[in-house]
Amino acid sequence: VRSSSLILIPLSNALVAINTFFLNTLSLIMDVNSSDFVPDLIILDLQMPVMDGFEFLDWLKDHEEYSNIPVVVYSGMADTDTVEQVLQYNVFGYYFKPITQIDQLLFSNAIKSALNFRKNTVELAQANKIIDNFINKKKANPFE
Repeated sequence: VRSSSLILIPLSNALVAINTFFLNTLSLIMDVNSSDFVPDLIILDLQMPVMDGFEFLDWLKDHEEYSNIPVVVYSGMADTDTVEQVLQYNVFGYYFKPITQIDQLLFSNAIKSALNFRKNTVELAQANKIIDNFINKKKANPFE
């Protein structure tokens, strides 16, 4: 599975453009089963036209191959109930639109942490696969 990092400049207009890109290509994301692309990070707006952010988070959780992709929420929904509900999904951060200068620093840090988490998760999965293959090979031929 090929993985690709997402590089962001934390400016509100750039983030809005990226969110719009993901909203318009939700069908592409939903059709990832037909490709090798797995994103390292998802920046999610809760108010999307095809499916809302909660439906998308549920979809991610239900698809094991995508459930470990870190999510950072960037949304205009600022009420406490929504934030508490989103945080139950173990997202890497919840940032409000429009983003403030201090939030830009926190947002950038959340993205870096999420990308490091994803990198470590992928490396751990690869190491576990190598160990499993070694163990299975030794079980099949213990004297090799």
